[in-house]
Amino acid sequence: MMTPFARLATTVTLSLGLALSPISATPAKANGNNDAWVAALLGLAIVGAIIDDNRGDRYRGRDLYRPDRPSRKALPARCLQRFETRDGTRRYFGARCLDRNYRFASRLPARCETQIRIRNRHGDRVRREVFNPRCLRREGYWVAGRR
Repeated sequence: MMTPFARLATTVTLSLGLALSPISATPAKANGNNDAWVAALLGLAIVGAIIDDNRGDRYRGRDLYRPDRPSRKALPARCLQRFETRDGTRRYFGARCLDRNYRFASRLPARCETQIRIRNRHGDRVRREVFNPRCLRREGYWVAGRR
């Protein structure tokens, strides 16, 4: 992205180049008409600066795509886990994992959250809060690194 000074310098240089190109093509004359050329060049530079300044206003305040900024809709892949349920192995996003690894976990749609019953590593039946991946996908979320 160009700074305002760089845009102004580019505009002035281009204006000067366009204004001075006819001078180099015509033979030199002996009369002192330099004041008119200087005024014309100064006028072109001012008009170019005004046009450039107006173009810059168009993008102020917009949220442009920035690849260095992570998306709010990209869910961490490490949280898509397999759970052994009564109905077999299912894949869900674990709520605790999302709380720890996803900054916007509190903004996930509540309708996609559900409870499942699984056995923990000690063999006890426990309830886990999970998010259904299909429901989240319908809401516009995706797994980071995939698309």
